[in-house]
Amino acid sequence: LQERYALGLDVAYVRDSTLTNEFDETGAVRVDITNRDSLLLNPNATWFVNDSTAVTSGFVFNDVSYVDAEDTGFVDYDYKQGTAGINHRWRDNATVFANFYVSEFQAADDGNPLNGDQTSETRSYSGMAGVTWQWDPALETTGAVGWISSNLGFFNLTRVSQFVVVSTPEEASASGPLAQVNIRKTFDTLVARFDYSRQVSPSGRGAQSRADRLVLNVE
Repeated sequence: LQERYALGLDVAYVRDSTLTNEFDETGAVRVDITNRDSLLLNPNATWFVNDSTAVTSGFVFNDVSYVDAEDTGFVDYDYKQGTAGINHRWRDNATVFANFYVSEFQAADDGNPLNGDQTSETRSYSGMAGVTWQWDPALETTGAVGWISSNLGFFNLTRVSQFVVVSTPEEASASGPLAQVNIRKTFDTLVARFDYSRQVSPSGRGAQSRADRLVLNVE
């Protein structure tokens, strides 16, 4: 019975600089630099239903704080995500999978006195389904498509007179497609990998950002 279950726990603490991490996450280079502390907790579990099917679940908690960032525009945030998925070996060389996600992104007080001590929050629901195909021992491809729907809470600044600006809480919703393509090719002396993904990730600007990422790696 124990061989049908697998439990895991990943814990990480990182201190890095916004000079590098904000470029990686948003693609923008900033001249205002500060240190960032990030704590990541990721418990996960897998249940092997049989030799062909596995059910997975997990939870991610990411707490991020910026050091002395009052004048840079960065805000502290935490990110929580619950996941559930299933993988099924359809054929000897093909595996189909589906994954579902519920996430919450909460940004702390941004320092704007008009907003008080309130926070902004985004809750998202998403899912992806795809297939991994082993064409031959040297070539493997993965393709997946999905959808994400988000409910956003934010503050809207409205000028009601020449000298008065009012901050009011607002809500909005947004949705859009997700996609993933991975190609791995093994040659005699090297391995080449191409990865494409459309991602949604938290940003230190107090919102979530979407990005299309292309990576080509040769080892």
